[in-house]
Amino acid sequence: RLKAKDYSVGKKGLVSSSVPYPISVSDIVEVVPLVKHAASSGDDGFIACASGAAAASTSLHILLPEAKAAFDAAQVHLNEKRLQPALDLIQEATNLYQRVVESPFHNRVYRCLELTSIILFQAQELDMALANANKALAIAIQIGGFDSKEVL
Repeated sequence: RLKAKDYSVGKKGLVSSSVPYPISVSDIVEVVPLVKHAASSGDDGFIACASGAAAASTSLHILLPEAKAAFDAAQVHLNEKRLQPALDLIQEATNLYQRVVESPFHNRVYRCLELTSIILFQAQELDMALANANKALAIAIQIGGFDSKEVL
């Protein structure tokens, strides 16, 4: 973590100047180590890995079976045409998956957004469905490229 101040970023650093880089050692307030393991077991998600003090930290160890269970339950509710519970569950699953990788660029996040757009489309929320479908498409392009099966 850095001190809050206006950093001069983007300019050339001169080796001969007194401050060659915009961020100096004195600007670093705290170092917070963060170790995550996002190895995929097939297409089912992540395997969380932590030991020691990190294992007790809820920010590092998310219960991923809960995210998968929420995703699966959302699909069941969608098949039964119960759209509000399906939407609540898929939003919960999306939030859990995004908290694990701290980035939306993962296949499970893509699948959650895609299912969200389907639920919203069936609920006649067309603008919101389109916005979520666009997000899902952008993630699919970032993950697999323009010619991936999810994009095509």
